[in-house]
Amino acid sequence: MGLYFLLGELSEVGMPRVYIGQSGSVGNRLVQHNQNKDFWSRALVVISLTNSLTQTHALFLVWFAIQKATQAGRDSLENSNTGARPIQSACLATNPIEISIVLACSFSIWRTARAAQRGTFHVRYWGL
Repeated sequence: MGLYFLLGELSEVGMPRVYIGQSGSVGNRLVQHNQNKDFWSRALVVISLTNSLTQTHALFLVWFAIQKATQAGRDSLENSNTGARPIQSACLATNPIEISIVLACSFSIWRTARAAQRGTFHVRYWGL
């Protein structure tokens, strides 16, 4: 399971384009997007090295990333929807997860002036 960001050329309004998604097979999904989406030239992929990222986690992170990117207003989102906050199980509600995503300086997604200085965006949630 993984989360990915497709990053590419400027949109008609001069903003970098981004598409945010998740998949159980990120490699295959990127191949599909390579055939169907021609705007992107880079991909940022987030996976768990311990296979602890579940589909519910990935769905939450996609929803969260879309919300943050929309709030930041620095990118042109190519997603056709805003994602949906997934319903959580009682087990996930009681087990916190922490995810740190280190963004390269060239990635503008989520960055505000303050966050850009740090280069890291940290997500901690207790359930969804």
